[in-house]
Amino acid sequence: NPNEYQKLVDLHMEIIDLKACCNTFVFQLRYRYRGVSMSHEFDAPQEAIRRVIAKNMTRGYYLFPEDFENLDTNKS
Repeated sequence: NPNEYQKLVDLHMEIIDLKACCNTFVFQLRYRYRGVSMSHEFDAPQEAIRRVIAKNMTRGYYLFPEDFENLDTNKS
């Protein structure tokens, strides 16, 4: 069904656009606050990633911390 296919394409476009927005925002945060976390044991973005992995593993989204990397669709 061409109409269903177009809906699928449109949905993918919206999700990819949202993802690009989030990636840009994370980059801007890292740029703006570079050096802020230098006095701490963990770098802020890495600490955030560690916490997200722990939270999502608890929720059962994946079994191993390495599985977090498999969720990165920027490579596809």
